[in-house]
Amino acid sequence: MVYKIVVFLMMVGGAFVIGQALELGVKVGPSKPAFVAQDHSEFKALPVVQTSLRKDAVALDAFETAWREWMGIYEVTASSIAIGQDGSILRSRGAKRAPSTSFPMASLSKSITAHCLNTFLEDSPYDWSSTLADLQPVLAKLNLTPGEAMLEKTLTEFATHTSGLPTRLMQGKTSLQNKHLDSQASMTRAALKVSANFNAESGYAYSSANYAILGSLIGAMSGGSYAEVCKARIMDPAGALNANVSGSMAKTAGYGG
Repeated sequence: MVYKIVVFLMMVGGAFVIGQALELGVKVGPSKPAFVAQDHSEFKALPVVQTSLRKDAVALDAFETAWREWMGIYEVTASSIAIGQDGSILRSRGAKRAPSTSFPMASLSKSITAHCLNTFLEDSPYDWSSTLADLQPVLAKLNLTPGEAMLEKTLTEFATHTSGLPTRLMQGKTSLQNKHLDSQASMTRAALKVSANFNAESGYAYSSANYAILGSLIGAMSGGSYAEVCKARIMDPAGALNANVSGSMAKTAGYGG
């Protein structure tokens, strides 16, 4: 998913907030029950309401300093930053890259996937504690029946990378240790159908397959494409009107677009 850099910091902030909130546990709206995590190698989850953090204008210097320090630590030679609040850009800076330059979001699209799916859960009989067994009517729209070991997994486990899926998936008898599957649909199917992937890890294990599954659920629940639905529900209201899903990352938008 490509978008104008003027909304880059907002997306980075959104990714950080979602990641932190979902690692601790999620509470979806006042009408939804708080999630109590199962025991996953001492992983503990606490109910947290998903909110956006307001960044006060007085922190502009601190933001810019942190960005420049980050560039130095990781030896980043070209980067840009834009700090916005209430629909206005308060400060933009560039280092060998103009703040107006568009570029792929890559894994930052995971935060959009979580936000987008949340909008559907709020208007559905499901929430973040729902299991794939609960969601079988939705999965049927994808012509997909998960393996028995995956039916007990909750949406929160996928969102917090505690579902047991490995970083690199197995596809049937072929090990894909050197590359990911090339689409959201193929990754979802391999994650939920190939037994070698079930409970391959314990505790926290980062795997894009988790968000491939959540992205596929968005398509099934909406009846539309991930790109169209999440643009309308998340990006356009956020003012990221130039955001789009295109190019080589179009097939992986839910977890790396």
